[in-house]
Amino acid sequence: MASQKTIENLLLQITDIINDGPKVAFSSNVKVDPESVNQVIEEIRATLPMELAQAKAICTDRKRILDTAAEEKESIITAAKTEANRLVSVDVITVAAREEAERIREESNAAIAKQEQEAASLIETRLENCRKQCDDMKRQVYELIMNNLAESGQIVSTTINDLNAANASLNGRREELRKLIERLKITEA
Repeated sequence: MASQKTIENLLLQITDIINDGPKVAFSSNVKVDPESVNQVIEEIRATLPMELAQAKAICTDRKRILDTAAEEKESIITAAKTEANRLVSVDVITVAAREEAERIREESNAAIAKQEQEAASLIETRLENCRKQCDDMKRQVYELIMNNLAESGQIVSTTINDLNAANASLNGRREELRKLIERLKITEA
């Protein structure tokens, strides 16, 4: 699992692609290889389900912990009842057994309640952390994509303007050549 990339590492990889991209001539824009960016975005998409699976595993662990606690509770209660029934023969012993069983039951209920509370708190904390990380990752990916789209739009706009200027210059030169050819034809005639 250590060899798999995290979302944060993948976002850093996209940032590196942008930062390492060649500069577009006569502008502050950077040329980005869309294939590289798309590949990293696909890796991000592949990683998100894995992190969601971790959150599901936490929920499964919670159920297992609660089930184990319930089984322990039943086991302790059963043991207490068995012990109480064994001591029933003598009245004083019976009273002591009932008191001991009640004490054990209360202790086990308190211990189970504490375990359930700790498990629920731990699970809630982990789930909240997972939610926050997922939200942060979604926001970062969205911002990165929007920034890339804006930069791409600027590059396209600059390129179109450059092409239009070049086209206008070529049209001017064509007109000059046409006039020169006409003068040459007139001179030859």
